[in-house]
Amino acid sequence: MLKIDEIYKIKLFVLLIITILSTALLSYIIQNYIENFITLWLFLSFAIFVILFGAFYIIKKKNTKIMHDVEQITNYLDEISNKNYQAIVKAEHFSEFLHISVKLKNMVKRLHKYDAQKQKKS
Repeated sequence: MLKIDEIYKIKLFVLLIITILSTALLSYIIQNYIENFITLWLFLSFAIFVILFGAFYIIKKKNTKIMHDVEQITNYLDEISNKNYQAIVKAEHFSEFLHISVKLKNMVKRLHKYDAQKQKKS
């Protein structure tokens, strides 16, 4: 028959084994969560980088198109200020600049008529 001290020692040993196994299992689970967390953050960081790079590229392309249209309208206004009423404006990329160029053309027509009437009177 086992003595009480031996039973107590066996219970302690079993409890120690269970504690070690549960600690090992818990550390494995935590390590798995940490690896998944790091993988998730790497993926999210890459996704954010791709989105930011794509947004920068799109904004850069739009800026180039806007600058082209602004330059065309500026050149057109310079030609009109030099009384070249036959100048052509080519706003190609944005409808807002197209509307501005149409209004400018209408204004140039009126200005040309006004200058022609002014020269007839002189």
